[in-house]
Amino acid sequence: MLNTTLQETNDRILSTSVDATWTYNISNISLISQIPFDDIFDSIRQITLDTFATHNSSSVQATLYLMAKIALEKFQQLSSIHYELPNKHYFTYDLDRFGLKNTGKDTDIYYPVADPAGLITATIARTKPKL
Repeated sequence: MLNTTLQETNDRILSTSVDATWTYNISNISLISQIPFDDIFDSIRQITLDTFATHNSSSVQATLYLMAKIALEKFQQLSSIHYELPNKHYFTYDLDRFGLKNTGKDTDIYYPVADPAGLITATIARTKPKL
């Protein structure tokens, strides 16, 4: 069971912007020219988009972890990846004054809150091998 302080609802929109940065593990500077930086960037962007759009998750944190896990598994050149996802809230617009229902499962119109209400961040890193 998931513990949360938010009440269950079916009219909350999952909305955020995603910032991702990552650190390379370059053990020998002479190998830097062999790292496909552009391909890694494009792939991490696609991993992020695909996972965020399709992962049926109970939380943004779980999706964030999965995005990072996939990127680290795919690219051994990475030592860590950091994601920042601010909570961007949208609330239902009250249409009662127009005699229209816009609540619960019938919600179609939302309006954005100007400022984020929280910031979800995490850095997922490889463990250092034991010597």
